[in-house]
Order: sequence, then C-alpha cells, then structure tokens
Amino acid sequence: MWDGGREGVRKGVWDGATVLLTGASSGIGMELARALAREKGIAALLLTARREAVLTKLKQELQEVNPDLAVDVFPCDLGAADGPRTLYKNVSVSHTPTVLIPNAGVGFAGGFLDGDLDTYERIIHLNNRAMVALTHLFLPGILSAGPRGGLLFIASTSAFAGCPNFLVYSASKAFVRAFAEGLSEECRCAGTAVAVVTPGGCRDTAFDSEAGCTVTSLALTVGPVRVPYPTEHPRRIAKHAVRSLTKVRYWWYLWPSTTYFTDTLQQVITAPASLLFPRFLLSRLQGAVMKNSIPPAKRMKIKNLAHDAKRRRGRKQATERTPLHRVPKS
Repeated sequence: MWDGGREGVRKGVWDGATVLLTGASSGIGMELARALAREKGIAALLLTARREAVLTKLKQELQEVNPDLAVDVFPCDLGAADGPRTLYKNVSVSHTPTVLIPNAGVGFAGGFLDGDLDTYERIIHLNNRAMVALTHLFLPGILSAGPRGGLLFIASTSAFAGCPNFLVYSASKAFVRAFAEGLSEECRCAGTAVAVVTPGGCRDTAFDSEAGCTVTSLALTVGPVRVPYPTEHPRRIAKHAVRSLTKVRYWWYLWPSTTYFTDTLQQVITAPASLLFPRFLLSRLQGAVMKNSIPPAKRMKIKNLAHDAKRRRGRKQATERTPLHRVPKS
C-alpha cells in the first residue's frame, strides 16, 4: 500500500507536471487547456488534436496567459488506427508526460438504427480504443513520477445507465468510468492519482451539433409540464475537472472515490438516482430527457420497423383465421 499521501498532498499532482491533453481544439478540451494554463506549477502542456491551425492559435493564447508555461502542439488524428502509437512516438522524442488527460471523443444522438455502423465504430475507437491505447503507452512514464503522476478521464452522467437515443455514446462513457475506477485501484500502490469526471449536458460547444442534438432542449416532460434538465458550461466543467485530480489526494484514505461530478445540481440529481432507482428506471428517465433534444426523424427507425412487423403479423393472422369456402356438393 502506498504510504506517500502526505508527499502527494504537499507537492500536488500539478507541481512540475508535464500534461498531455487530447481533443484540445474545441469544447471541454480547449477549456481544459485554458484552465491548466492558469494552474500554478505546471511545467509543460502538450496539446493534441487534428486541427493544427487551431492548436497553434491556442498555444499563443496560453503563452500570453502564462509566459512561464512551455506549450507544444502535436497534430494527430487519434481516430486513425495507428493514431495513438504515432502520437506516442512523436511525444516521446522530447517529453515524458506525468499527467494524461484523454479527453478526445465523439458522439451520436438518435435511435440506434438511425445511426450508421461507421459512426458507431468511430465512437468506440476514439472514446475507448484510443483511450486504452494511450493509457497503456504512457502509463509507465506516469507511474515513474510516483505521487506526482496522474490520469484524468472524461466520462458523462449518461454513464450511470444505458441512455436510449444516445446509446453507443453512453455505453462508451460507461466503459471510461469503469476503466478509470479499476485502473485507480491498480495504480494505488504507486500513489498515482486517477480521477474521472461525469459532466452532464454541455452547452456552447460544437458537440451537440456534431452529435445531432440540441443540449439546451434536454428536458423531462410529465404530462403538460416540461422540466428543463440542467446544463453546464465547458469552462465550469474544466475548472472542476482540474480540481478533481487534486481532490483525489485529499480524500485518499477517507473516501477513495474516483468519480467526481462537475456540477452540484447534477450531483444532487444523479448520485441519489443512481443509488436508489433500478437501472432500468434510470435508463428510461435518461431516455425521456434525451428524447426532447433530438428531432423525431432521428429516432423513429426501430419504431417504424416494429410497427411494420406488427402490421404484417396482423395481416398474416387475419388470413389464417379466414375460413375456406366450402365447395357445394353436386
């Protein structure tokens, strides 16, 4: 059992850290980069995403905020089959990250059969396979940092139960959460901090338009009453995500939880619901909330196929019940 708790708390995971952040060109990833630039003690920030021009512009912005911070950019498509290995080779030439934040991810909102298989394979590859590959490649260097090493994963409140109309994305984030929780226990002997944050609907990003939903329309409809679902700003999510890796240290022995919420209201709603409600009921509630943010045309294929199949069975049964006309005797 690791006994360096006091050292970890005193120095902090960010003290002298070299942080590798994926998906840094937009949304939560960009706000994470800005939050990290304001964090005291970080020595180097390594940014990766597909769009090099955006990363270069962000690098200039961060260095203006913190001139003492070394910022390097590594353009890379982690959605490609060899993306994680390529990034590892490029980064390892000049850096050994002590903190990894595999933030890059994609999603699709809509009925399961309303999305195509290529989209789902991309979600699984980027949200899960690339994350596992990056963790496997960079973890030895992170472990060598001892109590100053860390991993910060980005999941979602949809990870607490399967979310209809957001099915593959929510399943991919459930994988992230489970992976982080298990890895935390394995890395505990080295004193490595592992945290996973579960933000809810994130507004003011391109994620909802790319996924095909409207985050601000998330709501639970009960009869004539429409109850809006609380959404979060990416800046706030990033702020609490950065803090979560420090909180792991302070609560190491008293409450060694890996999962952290990024919003108090989300915590008040989701934490009791995930403990008290049966998973099937929580899944239905999440699906009901998600349904209002998606155009009807994007969540009708299974229902239409089921309706057509039922109609065909009805016609067949009606035919089978029709009596044959008796041929009159001559």
